[in-house]
Amino acid sequence: MKISMEDPNEDYCAVCLDGGEDVLICCDVCPKVFHLNCHLPTVKTVPKDEWQCLFCTTYESVLEKYPLEEGVEESEPEKGLSLRDFQLTCKFMCELYKVRESLTVRGFYERLFQQYMNQVPVTLTSIRKRLSLDPEAPDKFHSLKDVVWNLRKMLHQATVFYDVRFIIQFVFIILVVGVEGGVICRP
Repeated sequence: MKISMEDPNEDYCAVCLDGGEDVLICCDVCPKVFHLNCHLPTVKTVPKDEWQCLFCTTYESVLEKYPLEEGVEESEPEKGLSLRDFQLTCKFMCELYKVRESLTVRGFYERLFQQYMNQVPVTLTSIRKRLSLDPEAPDKFHSLKDVVWNLRKMLHQATVFYDVRFIIQFVFIILVVGVEGGVICRP
C-alpha cells in the first residue's frame, strides 16, 4: 500500500483493497481507511468526531464494552447473534482480514469456484455480508456455531484450488487469532 508524505493514511480500503470512487473514512489511530460498507460493523454515516476502526480496537475493550448479559451464555438462534457475539465476530473477522493469507479466501476465486463446482462458495466476503444485527436480515448468522461452520466450509472449499499446506497454515492463523481474542475459548 502506498502512503504519501502529505497524508499518513493508506490509499486503499483495508478490506476490499480498492480505492474506488466511494467515500473512504480514515481511522484516527492507525493509517487504515475503509469504505463505509466494508468496515466491520458497517459504518452508517461518515464520523464527525474522532473515530477508531475495529482493526485497532483490542478484544479486551470489546469485551469490556459488551459484557456478557446476565443469565445469557450465548446467542439465542431465533434472535440471531447477541450484540456481544456480533462485536466479537466482527473483531475476529477484522483480524483475519489483516492476515496476508486471507487474500486467497476473500472472494477473488468466487466465479472460478462457481464455474467448476457449480455451487456458490463461502468466502470471507460472503461471511462478512451475513454479519447483521438487523432482525429482518434474511440470511444473517444466528449463532457463533453458524459462523464457525461457515469458516470451516470456506476452508474445505478452498482446498479445491489451494495446496493443503496453505489451508493448514490459514487454519492455524484462525485458531491463534480466535484464541488470543477469546472468540474460540470464551471467558
